[in-house]
Amino acid sequence: MADTVERRDAEAMAALYTQDATVRHPLYPEPARGRDAIRASQRELFDAISDVEVQIRSILTGENICAAEVVIRATHTGAIDLGDKGPIPASGRRVEVQEVWAFDLDPNGLIVEERDYLDTAALLA
Repeated sequence: MADTVERRDAEAMAALYTQDATVRHPLYPEPARGRDAIRASQRELFDAISDVEVQIRSILTGENICAAEVVIRATHTGAIDLGDKGPIPASGRRVEVQEVWAFDLDPNGLIVEERDYLDTAALLA
């Protein structure tokens, strides 16, 4: 996952999910449901950032679940659409966001549901 984020590769990221997966992310206007919607949502987010680095702080695993605590550093180069809340305009700043990715996995290791937790204020500071 971390390498697809660093490469900003929405196609490779979408391949990590089941066809009917759901992603809940605070920067998505609504949950992304289905691989095509996940790909599109990630592409929009990747279009808003560049020079991405992902530092994995910890990984927790269990039967059909996984969570990762990460720090993402990137340059905020494009607007991030928050739907009804309006966009966060590009700042051109280097940002650091601490995030937790929580995954439910199918028996083949594909992601069925992802829930992301992060402090969006880091993008506004």
